[in-house]
Amino acid sequence: MHDTTVDRTTSGTGAVADLTAAEVTRLVLDGGGGLVPYLSEVLAAAAELGITEVWVDHAGGSATQLADYLEASAIAARIVVFVDSVSTASTVRAAWPGARIAIGQVTAANVDTVVAGATSDGGVEALLMAPGDAQFLSNIAAVPTILAGGFEAGASVTNLSDTLAAAAAAGVTTVLNDYAHMINS
Repeated sequence: MHDTTVDRTTSGTGAVADLTAAEVTRLVLDGGGGLVPYLSEVLAAAAELGITEVWVDHAGGSATQLADYLEASAIAARIVVFVDSVSTASTVRAAWPGARIAIGQVTAANVDTVVAGATSDGGVEALLMAPGDAQFLSNIAAVPTILAGGFEAGASVTNLSDTLAAAAAAGVTTVLNDYAHMINS
């Protein structure tokens, strides 16, 4: 689960931390997408379907345990670990030296620090703006600095078509979105 609650993306309500994994997997994904799968099921489906890239959000818990689990996956080379800070990226890197990493929560105010930290950490592929349409638009000025640092520049959880258009115009190269059909329209 990316969100701290299940309210926005499933048929349920409440904090993810208050639910067991079994309880979460009994919830229906928003839009009739079926039951919430276990991470192992997502990785197995990605392997079976030949999906070329899977982003796994480290939303809490042990970054080291997650890195160890993902590194052992049959599709480890296709996984990008999405973290919220340079320090978490460093923890993942220490546990899994070959990890592909993306860092979120980039703002116009912290972009220079994040670019410097991501550069020294190595293996970071993408830097994404703080999540949400309003956050992205208020931090769009960070895109040129991210691109100049040699990273993919991303918009995280951008769900409005006007924001997607602004992201494309700004040179964004990666978009995380809850409604993939929007990207094609």
